[in-house]
Formats: sequence, structure tokens, C-alpha cells
Amino acid sequence: MIILEIILAALAATSLCLLGLRALGGREPVYKLGAVEPVFFVALKYRGAPGSGEKLAPGVEVRWTVDADFVFVGAGEAYWNRFMILAGGAAEAMPLSLPDNVEDAYVARLALGKPPRLVLGTIRFLTAAGIWRKPGGDVSADLGHRKFRAEVMPSVETIRTLLEKPPSYRPAMVNFLKYYPTARYAEPRPGTTAVSGRAAYGRYGIVALQTVYRTGGHLVFYGRIDAVLQDARSGPTLGPWDDIAVMQYAEAKGILTMENVPKYVAALRHRDASLDRSIIIASSAR
Repeated sequence: MIILEIILAALAATSLCLLGLRALGGREPVYKLGAVEPVFFVALKYRGAPGSGEKLAPGVEVRWTVDADFVFVGAGEAYWNRFMILAGGAAEAMPLSLPDNVEDAYVARLALGKPPRLVLGTIRFLTAAGIWRKPGGDVSADLGHRKFRAEVMPSVETIRTLLEKPPSYRPAMVNFLKYYPTARYAEPRPGTTAVSGRAAYGRYGIVALQTVYRTGGHLVFYGRIDAVLQDARSGPTLGPWDDIAVMQYAEAKGILTMENVPKYVAALRHRDASLDRSIIIASSAR
């Protein structure tokens, strides 16, 4: 009887622990942004100084917005001035009307990904409790020695731009992702079967997610592009994309400290194999 009571108490404690972790994970931004559907990603380029004359369609609300600062991965200027997540309204209709001072716009409907609350709660707990510690060591101003694909890595110039930001800078890294139909591993491992680019990026993504939280950052959202309601006319993000994802870092050098985590560095082979192309634009909250 005593043994049964101990087992029942242990099961109850485990259940409470799991419920607590799930509740903790449910407080992450990715769930709040997806609370209202449909969800739209909007990029705006203004003539002159950025404005705020956009008129939202009935039932649409602004859920998230940042100002674009500079291209962190990729070539060229940031081009865009503002990124937004809008939610609500009709799935097939434009979620906003654009004033005359908007020179260009990109509007896409997203199917937001929602990782298991228990997973994010566990990651958040492990980092908050210090079980998963912040990456230590110096950050590198040149990642060329890593020998990964240069076109999906930050350059010396963009790293310098990031490190010159003030200590208060907390970049939101807006990732535009286009995958290969089939992952292209430079050195395929014997006995492995071919996988899609999206699947290979998922292998990288789970490790990257854990490492971002270790730096003090967090996932804002990630989503598959379901439909493009208005395509861009120019800029570095011109062309088709598969996914858009945003990670928020607690400090400018946070993203660079990830290179000091061996497990993360090992996972970069999956990122290299998965991406046809990628543009990452460092942005700041308004």
C-alpha cells in the first residue's frame, strides 16, 4: 500500500511538473502572435521618412512590428523600412491598404508553426535555471574559418555593423528562407537517405532554437508562406520564399556567441545543405 501511494504521489508530481512546463511554454510570443487567424507578414518601404498611414482592413490588428536596420546575412541594403505581423480579417484579402508614401510592399499569408508548449517550456526552464548556460568565450569578427557556405553566413562587414550597435540593441533577426527541393550535403554520410531541404533545415532549427534561448534570446515566430498577396518589386528579398522566421536576441553579440556552442556548429551542416538562399535582416522593436 505504501509503495502504491509513493508511485501515485510521484505520478502526481510529474504531472504537475509537466503542466507547469507546458504553461511556461505557452507564454512564449509565438503562441500570442498566432492567437488570431489568418496571419499576414508585411514588409513596407516608404518614400522618405517611414510613416504610419496604413489603413487596416476590417477585423485586422497589428500583432508585431519592427524597423529594419541592415542586412546581416546576404548582400545589399536592407531596402525595407518596416516589418509587421497582422492578424484577422479575410484570408484571401489584403489586410491593409497602402498610402501613397509606401513605395513598395510585400504581403504574404503565413501558416504559423507552433512548437509543442512542453518543448519550449522545458527549454525556457533549463536556461532560466542555469542548467543550460550562456555560451562563453569571445565572439569572432570573421567566421570565414568555419568553412561553411559564405552566402548564408554573416560577412566581416555585417558582423562589424552588429558589434558597433549600442549595448541596448536587441536585434530581431528576420529570416527569409528558400529551401532546396532535396537537401545538398557536401559530404553525405554512408547509409543515409535523401531528405528535403525543409527537413534538413528542421534538423538545424531544433538545435538553433535551443542555442538561441541559451544566449538569452527567444523565438518570435516562424511560418510557412501559404500565399503571396502582393509581391515585392525590388530589394534583396525579391523572389519566391518558403518560410519566414524571426528570433529576438537579448544583446547584439548574442547571435555570434552561438558559434561557441559545439553542438550548434555541428548542426550548421544541415543549414548549409537545406538552403537554396537566405536573407537575414537585423531589425529593432518600435
